[in-house]
Amino acid sequence: MFHQSKIVVCYQIAKQKFVLGEAVGTESTDLISLWWNAPEEQDFTEYNGYLLSLFDDDGRAIGEKAVSDLTAEAFLSGGYMTKAS
Repeated sequence: MFHQSKIVVCYQIAKQKFVLGEAVGTESTDLISLWWNAPEEQDFTEYNGYLLSLFDDDGRAIGEKAVSDLTAEAFLSGGYMTKAS
């Protein structure tokens, strides 16, 4: 069965979100674990606008977390997918 869950990498300015890319789940990729283990920004004075949003198989948003530019870039380049799987 093909899983439709995905992680969307966004950049947020004020209330506007711009999609930079996404990772789609497969049978060999556990996107929920990848999203859960991605380091979240704790200090919002350093927050630079990057978000990881997790969506379920039906396209509903499950969760969202603020991440660093390095984490966002790792997801966009596929580097995070190869490290965690």
